[in-house]
Amino acid sequence: MRAETRRVDDVTIVDLRGDLVVDGVYRDYDDPESYLLVTGSMTARDVITAGWLEVHGDLDVTGRLVGDYND
Repeated sequence: MRAETRRVDDVTIVDLRGDLVVDGVYRDYDDPESYLLVTGSMTARDVITAGWLEVHGDLDVTGRLVGDYND
């Protein structure tokens, strides 16, 4: 797994090459804006996202998945 973090304008971008396992809750926000790119799969108990979340593999959520203002 390899991760890069950078800021473009007012957006924090995290580019994660590989799988992401979160023990508990993954949460992001739209203020300040965030963008998480996972090139592999992501596993978490709960996912609450109001930012940009892009997972190229499987998204495995065992609890709640909440997309707040996400289309």
